[in-house]
Amino acid sequence: EPLPGTGDVPARLRELLGGDLPTLVFDATGSARSMMAAPQYLANGGTLVFVGLVQGALSFDDPELHRREVTLLRSRNATAADFGWVMGQIEAGRVSLEPWITHRAAPAALVAEFDGWRDPAAGVVKAMLELA
Repeated sequence: EPLPGTGDVPARLRELLGGDLPTLVFDATGSARSMMAAPQYLANGGTLVFVGLVQGALSFDDPELHRREVTLLRSRNATAADFGWVMGQIEAGRVSLEPWITHRAAPAALVAEFDGWRDPAAGVVKAMLELA
């Protein structure tokens, strides 16, 4: 269920999750405003993953992140030219993605399966959300 970008989003998340906040939050927006707001959506001891890249500074209340024992991870980013080259290789049949895709789920099953994918014993290399 999409959440509105306004109002008390953490309270709405708690309603949806039986009183809890998510233990894992991904922000792929590249928006400084969104990225700086993301820690409030995270449970204590949770992990925040920044996929998007913002050109500029981000600021957080460091004592708050420490108190809540937040882990912050970031992924590496590539340029539009990098993506174009890779897509060209895939389209030309020079690269197959199938060996890397180890797990798949439809939207209706994703919530139930996602937590298990986080377990290293599951052997996830690349998990895909499959749309019909």
